[in-house]
Amino acid sequence: MNVRKGLEGVVADETAISLVDGERGRLSYRGVDVNALTERSFGAVAQRVLGIDVPDFEARLRAAGQLTARERQLIDCVGGAHPMHVLQSAVPALETSACFDDIGVGAGAHGLTVAAKLPQIVAQRLRG
Repeated sequence: MNVRKGLEGVVADETAISLVDGERGRLSYRGVDVNALTERSFGAVAQRVLGIDVPDFEARLRAAGQLTARERQLIDCVGGAHPMHVLQSAVPALETSACFDDIGVGAGAHGLTVAAKLPQIVAQRLRG
C-alpha cells in the first residue's frame, strides 16, 4: 500500500469559486487575489464569491441586518455573558427575511441574512 504523507498533490474537489496556488503562495476567489478582496466591503466580496451582480446589494444587506425588537431583547437578556456566548445564543434565534430570495443564491439567502445581522448583534451586546 502506498501512503502519501502531507497534502502535496492531493485534490479534494474542484471549484469555480477559489484557486489555491500553494507553490506561489496565492489564493484567489473568482479570479481576484485575496489581498485585493481585503480592501473591498463585505457586500462586494460576497457578490464576487457568490458570482452575482445585484445593484442594490449593499442596501439589502443593511436592511436585512436590522435587528427586530425580539432579537434585541434576546441579546439584552444574555448581554452579561461572554460575547461569543451571546452570538451562540442569538444566531439560532434570528429571524430571517426574504431580502435575498430573488437573487439566485438558494440556501445562501439565509446565510446572507445571518451575516448581515452579526455586526448588529455585536453592537447591541456592546451597547447593553
